[in-house]
Amino acid sequence: MSTPRVSFVMCVRNAARHLREQLDSMFAQTFGDFEVVLFDDGSTDATRKITASYTDPRLRFEPRPAGNYVERLNQALQLARGEYIARVDGDDITDPNRLAAQVAFLDDHPGIVAVGSVMMEVDPYGVPLGLTDHATGHAKIEKRLLRGSGWAMPQPVTTLRKTAADAIGGYRPEMKWAEDLDFFLRLATIGDLANLPTPLVKYRRHLASNNSTKMDEQNRLKRIILADARRDRGMPTDDFELEPRTDPPAEKRLENWTWNALRNGRPDAARKHAWNRLKMRPAELLSWKLLACAVRGS
Repeated sequence: MSTPRVSFVMCVRNAARHLREQLDSMFAQTFGDFEVVLFDDGSTDATRKITASYTDPRLRFEPRPAGNYVERLNQALQLARGEYIARVDGDDITDPNRLAAQVAFLDDHPGIVAVGSVMMEVDPYGVPLGLTDHATGHAKIEKRLLRGSGWAMPQPVTTLRKTAADAIGGYRPEMKWAEDLDFFLRLATIGDLANLPTPLVKYRRHLASNNSTKMDEQNRLKRIILADARRDRGMPTDDFELEPRTDPPAEKRLENWTWNALRNGRPDAARKHAWNRLKMRPAELLSWKLLACAVRGS
């Protein structure tokens, strides 16, 4: 088998709900010189059955017992044969032009070690929520990274040079839950980062993401990571503050998602959001109003 230009790298656990949609979008790329290195980290749902249904020889499936997610990522990086590594998550949807756009950009900009893009955020049922506002230039990206925002370089749509990932030793397993922030800050010491202004992935929002359920541990790790990063750059290590999180509470997100689904002609999704909010806040009149509007479809 010839060596591919790009290796999609994905590590999943119990991703059956959305995995087929993601894999189909990856195999629909207009740039076809790629492989998919998919590590399964001890799934107990239908993830392995779904993966086994694909016969495309570009798919390299690596089932493993449940372990440290970051260690699995490093194993996937080691197995990847491509010049470029395209990171993906199991629940998003990849634009068919993603690889074509990012490969061309990296080919034309040898000083760039990693390129992401803005993203179209969608709710759990795929209803569009709006575009993200990611900075495109290195200076602004690094500035936000140095405030603790791993979101500045959106991992689910980042493609990077394998030589750069190897040069920094991959991910640090001890930074699990904030490994992306640490990874991109260390990448930024050997080259520039960029984001394209065109959305190249549909990024699925959930109520119970790692970012919301592991916040205390993330913040503890971020302080260690930022101290290391600032020390590497000759900056003071004791005078920084973490960028504040701005995610609204779960009930507010469900409210927003209900109205958004109705505006987008998706009463099916609106009813699910409204019902979940009612279960969360049954004594609030707003919960009943949302459900009535969702049932009515307007």
